[in-house]
Amino acid sequence: MLPVLITARLKLDPLTETDVDTLWAMLIDPAVRRFMCDDVILPRSFAVDTVIANTGLAGEGLGLRAIRVAGDFAGIVGLKPVSAVMAGFIPAFADDVELTIAMAPHWWGRGLAAESVAAVLAERFRARPGRRITAVTDEPNRRSRGLLEHLGFRFFGSFPGVAYISRAYTLEPP
Repeated sequence: MLPVLITARLKLDPLTETDVDTLWAMLIDPAVRRFMCDDVILPRSFAVDTVIANTGLAGEGLGLRAIRVAGDFAGIVGLKPVSAVMAGFIPAFADDVELTIAMAPHWWGRGLAAESVAAVLAERFRARPGRRITAVTDEPNRRSRGLLEHLGFRFFGSFPGVAYISRAYTLEPP
């Protein structure tokens, strides 16, 4: 199981079955699904499958964590293997791990995404140094682009996405 991470304001603990409904509620929120889910209303089973798949990644030091503020679910953050779809667009990413971050809209603008991503990246580079991290965001998602650039990710290139042009980024290990 992934270790729980504690920051100044957050508790980041592995997603579990108790998070399914709050995860699903966040993913179907119009503001979140616009970029996170290509504006598709995903079925609840997607959240169930995400939690189940997450459990299998812990042995590799990967997986998603719930972002909690004073016990309240605020979003998800974590690292997972680059998908086959992504590797098809950018073959150089095939063996990399990819950052995932999503916050419930009422928590936006408070610096919590940056705080949670920084904690996950620090833990990853401490525990498993030497591998770069990749990230992808949609071109119009200025918040995500700004977050990645603030955290030191470098623009790698663009490729066609489902709804928008996608922008790929990399972060080399320190």
